[in-house]
Amino acid sequence: EELARRLEELSDSAITLKSLRHVRSIGVGSFGSVRLVCHRRTRVRYALKRVRKKGGAIPKDVRRECELLADIDHPFIVRLVKTLETPTSVYMLTELITGGQLF
Repeated sequence: EELARRLEELSDSAITLKSLRHVRSIGVGSFGSVRLVCHRRTRVRYALKRVRKKGGAIPKDVRRECELLADIDHPFIVRLVKTLETPTSVYMLTELITGGQLF
């Protein structure tokens, strides 16, 4: 029951960048930054990864990452909720996994 409710919350197709509230920065990497965000209506927390486009295009490796995560449904792999795009950046909205980094 809890899992079904959680999956339903994660797959909210009405999510837009404006419906997300920035809480804090989680990290910065070579490709972009990751922020903790909260959906304004449902209060569900997500991780939002932002990667800047290069020459107006999504970098090939980022596009591949989005495709792979969209196709995978496994309990040990972070779930991609939605991808969002602006003229300068692409955003990957994923479930929030807390507890530290994996190496």
